[in-house]
Amino acid sequence: NSRGIVLMATGTFLTTMPLVFIRLLGHDLPIIEIVFLRYLFALIAIVPWILRAGVGATFRTRRLGLHGIRGVITVVSTTAWYYGIMVVPLAEALALNCLAAIVVTVGAVLFLGETAGVRRWTAVFVGLAGAWLILRPGLQAVSVNSMIIVFSALGWGVIMLFMKVLSRTDSAITIVVYLYVFNFLLSSVPAVMDWVAPNLTHLLWLAVIGVLSSVGHLAIAQGFKEAEASAIIPADFTRLAWAAVLGFLVFDEVPDIWTISGASVIFASTTFIAYREAQSRKIEDKVE
Repeated sequence: NSRGIVLMATGTFLTTMPLVFIRLLGHDLPIIEIVFLRYLFALIAIVPWILRAGVGATFRTRRLGLHGIRGVITVVSTTAWYYGIMVVPLAEALALNCLAAIVVTVGAVLFLGETAGVRRWTAVFVGLAGAWLILRPGLQAVSVNSMIIVFSALGWGVIMLFMKVLSRTDSAITIVVYLYVFNFLLSSVPAVMDWVAPNLTHLLWLAVIGVLSSVGHLAIAQGFKEAEASAIIPADFTRLAWAAVLGFLVFDEVPDIWTISGASVIFASTTFIAYREAQSRKIEDKVE
């Protein structure tokens, strides 16, 4: 459990750090170009896994249309997310982005036939209360930029629902590859239309983003293998700490008390939802 907690905390840092590079890149390159290059590097990086699984097996699917729809939503959501972190403090952006987990919980009940008990529904409403603390509609004018982050979170929630559906018939490598391929193709046209030639520094940052994200996700995955989910899920809360520290050190951002309070409530809510999901999977595995 101790190793798992360390791996989870390390993984959250490595997956939060790229946000800094994306914001720095956004000052020089169009957002859609960053999206395009991000998925180009990701597609190149995953080639060894494609070859290992077999090209034919990787691209075999009966749900190409569903992959395509998910690709469209992902490009829009990613573009909104990258723009949002350019103009919204990192801690606030990351906290609001976690609303995606709430979207998944509600969407799974409404559209996928899953069930949720009183405790999970309570966690949903608690998470929404956390978002209210950050945005405070009715007490202040809600920032358009903050709503862009909320919009991207809604999109990511829908994307994860698509993944739940696709995982019933397609392998993990197939789901990931089609995500990268469709995002690469769909972002290529608008990226070329607004193209700014990246220099060596830009390409280096993009490569670093790819490496940090990949290693971070591997660390998180290994953390789940090393320890019980209930032990390491609370360590995911360190995302807020990393975002606050990086925002302060690099961009001189100091989150206010409302952001800290709201983020804490959202993280507590999504952590509980993740915990209940893990417990449900354990029960399902025992039944099987």
